[in-house]
Amino acid sequence: MKHFGNWFWGSVLGVALLAIVGGFFSGASMRERGAMPAAVQVPEIAPVPIERALTGARGPDSSLEDFDPPIEAAVVDRPEGWAPPDPAPSQPAKLAIVICGMGVDGTLDRRFEAIPYPISFAVAAGGDAPRDVRRADPRELLVETGDASPSSITKLFAQLHAGGVITPLAGHPADADELVSHLSGSNAFLIDGMAGGSALFYQAARDDRVPAATRDIVIDAYEEESYVTYMLRQAVKLAQQTGVAIAVGHAYPETYDALRRDIGRLADADVQVVPVGSLAR
Repeated sequence: MKHFGNWFWGSVLGVALLAIVGGFFSGASMRERGAMPAAVQVPEIAPVPIERALTGARGPDSSLEDFDPPIEAAVVDRPEGWAPPDPAPSQPAKLAIVICGMGVDGTLDRRFEAIPYPISFAVAAGGDAPRDVRRADPRELLVETGDASPSSITKLFAQLHAGGVITPLAGHPADADELVSHLSGSNAFLIDGMAGGSALFYQAARDDRVPAATRDIVIDAYEEESYVTYMLRQAVKLAQQTGVAIAVGHAYPETYDALRRDIGRLADADVQVVPVGSLAR
């Protein structure tokens, strides 16, 4: 065992000496080839804006500006005849604003009624007349026909002392002739909501000599104040171009806020808010 121990420790010592000698000669060899390079200082790199070309519907390299589509993209086609083809330049353009869905939320009803302009209100048929929805001018008060029967429509019409009706804004038009026959001879007017882009109610009304017009723009298809404001301004542009326009909205808080904020600017645009019934012919 003594001889084995001497041999073991002798081997360990020999390996250590070889490692030291190898390191010495390795270092000398590196000194001959040159010193180790100094540490490289990496500068801080600031973010650089990305420059890119955007290719889309408006062509390549387009800047991201506000998109302002033409008015024709926001309105339905008008049937020929109801709008003045050449408005007198000396008179302000006329804009009617109809708010549907009145009589559901009393708080909103009162807010809309407090707007000091002749905005027209529409109440849905099918129930009793709300007590708080009143307009001094019957041309500012309508019944929304919806899917209600002509008898329900005429009942609410009498209870409200309304001046006219407005047909659905979307969906499939119902039987226009039956409704118009109930209105004929009553001095009522009809605003065609242009459901499905069709002017069936307007045409039936004109055939029966019921005063009629068609809506142009729905200003709150999206319940966002900025969208309502934009669409209201499109209605103003349409009125300036053609002499008249009919915009339809709903009793939404966002619609109220947009109207309250922007309706006072219409006078500066030489546009007059009028009862919707005054545009029916």
